[in-house]
Parts: sequence; structure tokens; C-alpha cells
Amino acid sequence: MVYALLYGLGIGVVLSSMLGTVFFFLVQNSIANGFKSSVFIATGVITSDILLIVLSYFNA
Repeated sequence: MVYALLYGLGIGVVLSSMLGTVFFFLVQNSIANGFKSSVFIATGVITSDILLIVLSYFNA
């Protein structure tokens, strides 16, 4: 039980630390359009992630 929990935690940390396309898009957008524009994009990404988590949690 503890092994499975630690294994899942380790995999989750590794997967969440990987740099993806959203990260590079935010950097590019922040250089081109400024910080405020990137904040709106990051807010949209976080909102969509939360929505998918909630839908997955309630098996919708």
C-alpha cells in the first residue's frame, strides 16, 4: 500500500515537472506581448485543468 502510494507520488512529480508546449507558448507570448497577456493564458490553462479534474472525479 505504501509502496504504491510512493510510486504514484514519484510518477506524479516527474510528470508534472516536464516542460510542455504550454510552457514554451507562455514564454514566447510573454516576450512578444507582455506579462499581462500571459497571465490570461495561464489562467485559462489552469481553469481547463481544474475542469478536467472535476469531471474526472465525478466520472462525467
